[in-house]
Amino acid sequence: MSSDPTPLRAREYLRVSYDRSGRARSNTEQHTDNAADAARQGWVLGRRYEDTSISASRYSKKAREGYDELIADLQGKRFDADVLIIWESSRGSRRVGEWVLLCDLLEEQGVLVRVTTHGRTYDPSNPRDRRSLLEDAVDSEYESGKMSGRIARSAKAAAYEGKPPSRSAFGHPRRHWVETPLGKERHAVPNEQIEAERAAVQRLYEGLFAGRTLGRMAHELNEEGFRTARGNTWTRTSVRSVLRNPRNAGVRFYKGERLDIATQWDPIVSEETWQAATQLLADPGRRTQDGTARRWIGGNLFVCGQCGARVKSDYMPNRVRGYRCRLTGHNSRRADKVDAYVLTTVAARLRRDDIIELLAGQENKQRAAELRTTAAGLRQRLDGLGVDYAQGLLTAGQVQTATQALTSRLNAINDELARLGRDELAYLSGTDDPGQRFLDSDLDLKRGTIDALCTVTLLPNKRGPWATMEESVQIDWK
Repeated sequence: MSSDPTPLRAREYLRVSYDRSGRARSNTEQHTDNAADAARQGWVLGRRYEDTSISASRYSKKAREGYDELIADLQGKRFDADVLIIWESSRGSRRVGEWVLLCDLLEEQGVLVRVTTHGRTYDPSNPRDRRSLLEDAVDSEYESGKMSGRIARSAKAAAYEGKPPSRSAFGHPRRHWVETPLGKERHAVPNEQIEAERAAVQRLYEGLFAGRTLGRMAHELNEEGFRTARGNTWTRTSVRSVLRNPRNAGVRFYKGERLDIATQWDPIVSEETWQAATQLLADPGRRTQDGTARRWIGGNLFVCGQCGARVKSDYMPNRVRGYRCRLTGHNSRRADKVDAYVLTTVAARLRRDDIIELLAGQENKQRAAELRTTAAGLRQRLDGLGVDYAQGLLTAGQVQTATQALTSRLNAINDELARLGRDELAYLSGTDDPGQRFLDSDLDLKRGTIDALCTVTLLPNKRGPWATMEESVQIDWK
C-alpha cells in the first residue's frame, strides 16, 4: 500500500514600500494570493516574514527587519521549509547584491523560489532559473534608479520654484491620516488647527527669548493638546527642531544650501527671529534643564551699563547666582538682590493712580506679540556681533554697519510697540492691587511686564557701606 508523498513546506516574504491604508492592506492581499497559490500546489504554508512601508531599493536608509530575519534564518539553517514564496520578484529586493546573496543561501539550503505573479517555481541551483532571478533583480534596480532620479529632479525643481519642502511641518499646511468607513485616508489638516499651531510656534520663540526651557515648553504643548506634525507627543528634541526650522521664516534650503529666492508660503516669524533662535540654541553655554534656569528675572532681559549688551544668569565665584555681561563677563551682580529691587520698584509703579493709562490699548495683540519676538531676535543678534568680532568672523567696520542696521530696525519696532499699547499688562486689569498681582504672577508674566514698562540697566557696582541699589540699578520707564 503506497502513502501520499509528504507535502512541501513553504514560507513567504511579504513587503510593501508605502502602505497608503495604514493597515498593511497590500501585504494582506499578497498573502491571500500566496496562500491560494500554495494550496493549489499542495504545500503547507508556515510562518511569514514581513516588512511594511519600507523600500527595498538601494536609496532606502531604513532597516528591513523581516528581510534581515529571513537572511539570518537561512544563514543559521533555521529556515525550516522547502520553498520561499514571494508575490513578485521586486518584493524580495531591488538591489542586485542582495538578490545574489539570497540566491546563494537558497541554493546552499536546497530551497526553491516561488514567484506567485509568474506562476512559476525557480530552482536557484539551475543556471537558467538563476539567470532569470538575477535578470529580474537588475531590472528592479534599474527601475528604482530611474524613479529616484525623477524624484530628485522634481524635488530640486520645487525647491528653486520656492515651494515648501514635502516633509510635514508643525504650523504649516499639510495632510494627515483620518479614519473613514473605508479605512484610513489622507486629508488636509483644517485651517483652524494650522492657525492655532502658528500661534503656538510664535509662543515658542517668545518663550525661548524669555529664558524658558525647551522641556517646559514641550510640557505645555502637550498639556494644551498639541501634537507634532507626525502625531507624537512633544519632547525637548521636537521643540528644538521646530525652533530651528527655516520654513518658519520663509527661508528655503536645498541639500544644505540656502536658496536666494522668494518662497511661496507665509512665514510664521521674521528671519531675524529665526536666526537669533538658531544662534541661541547653538550656544553651548545655554542652560536647557528645568529648575534654576527659570528662577531669575533678568537673564537676557536686563542690560549691561558698560557696553549695552544683555546680561546672562550665571554663578559668581562664591557660588551665588548672579548677572553678568553676556559678551565680556564684566559687571557681575547678585541676582537675588537685583531681582528684589526691580520687583519692588515695578510693583510700586503699578500701584500709582495712572494705572488705567498703563492698561490702555489692548487691541493689536497678535501684532504686538510678533514685534516683541522680532525685537528679541534683533537684540540676540546684536549681542552676537561682539562674539563674532572677537572670533575674527567680522571686521570692526562690518560690526559697526550691522549694529547700525539692527539698531535702526529695533528702534522702529519699539516705536510701533509704543503705538500699539501695553498688551502685556492685560492680566493686571480688574484687580484692586495690580502691584500684588504682578508679584504673584509667574516668571514669564513678570518678565513681560518689566519689558513693557521699563529698561533695567546694571551699572558698575559701587562698593562701600554707603553704596545703594538705586546707584547701581538704573530703571528707565518707557
